[in-house]
Amino acid sequence: MQMLVNYTWLQKTKHQLLDIIKRNAQAIMLYGHQGIGKKSLSLWLAKILLCENTNTAANQDKSCNSCSACHLFDIFQHPDLHILDYKDEKFADTNNIGIDNIHNLISGLQQTPHMGKMQAVIIYTIEQLTIAASNALLKTLEEPNNKTIFIIISHNIKKVMPTILSRCISINIPHPDKHQGIEWINQNSHNIPDTIKNLFAHKPLLSRNYDENIYINTIGFLTNPHINELKIDSKKTQQLSQILNIFSYWLFDLLYYIYRGKTKYFSEINLLKKYAASLSIEKIYICWQYLLEAGQYNNFNLNIKLILSMLTHKYQDIFTIND
Repeated sequence: MQMLVNYTWLQKTKHQLLDIIKRNAQAIMLYGHQGIGKKSLSLWLAKILLCENTNTAANQDKSCNSCSACHLFDIFQHPDLHILDYKDEKFADTNNIGIDNIHNLISGLQQTPHMGKMQAVIIYTIEQLTIAASNALLKTLEEPNNKTIFIIISHNIKKVMPTILSRCISINIPHPDKHQGIEWINQNSHNIPDTIKNLFAHKPLLSRNYDENIYINTIGFLTNPHINELKIDSKKTQQLSQILNIFSYWLFDLLYYIYRGKTKYFSEINLLKKYAASLSIEKIYICWQYLLEAGQYNNFNLNIKLILSMLTHKYQDIFTIND
């Protein structure tokens, strides 16, 4: 299971969360970039809340890992742990958490805790709730009880309903600095080029999904946009995420090269130097704007091939010289 093993950048946040739960918080919103450990942090906190020995002198800030509650938690069989994760197979068709899922959750929470005094709910992520599901969740948050805590995760807090936010204690989860991120990647991922390490430095957990073929194909398109094409398995959204990440840093580097004559991430941009004088900066920003929009849609059940087609067109347009 995902637990906090060596996420050095989250140590301060862990202490902050422990202080919050001591004040009997009913709902906590963990928000920040993808790939920085928010889900792992939520599991760590939930395990502490459900541990049978947390309140002993030796275990005030950690789970004991030896009681029956901890053992059941580790295999996701604890009866008082409720997880709604849009990446679960039951949500594969829509990538959304619907109102029926929330109603089933609420029905389960109406029972008294099975093993201890608390029930823990983890929702990953709040953006994946339908409007009806969000409204149902809001109604539950408006009628809190002292035996349930909600740990809600958001990748984009701007998309969360203000009324839900008002019912939560919101914590901005920090991303690692470059040194911390690359150190984590070196310890946990293998055979990743230095360029990719730099791209994932501030969201290192995403490096676990690195696909060398996607990288080679994307760089091939970016250096020869009118000859090569982007290829992707439309059923694998993590491939789109990797392409968008590469695109983002590439466009930054392209502007950096135009203004300063050098790059920060991709030496391959030198292959475009013959175009440098004629590239449209305005079109680069238009492409970047679409890239940001595509990033917001990435977690939803949209037509991935359509997104890539639009992105391809806007990137190719950068190299089109208007008469």
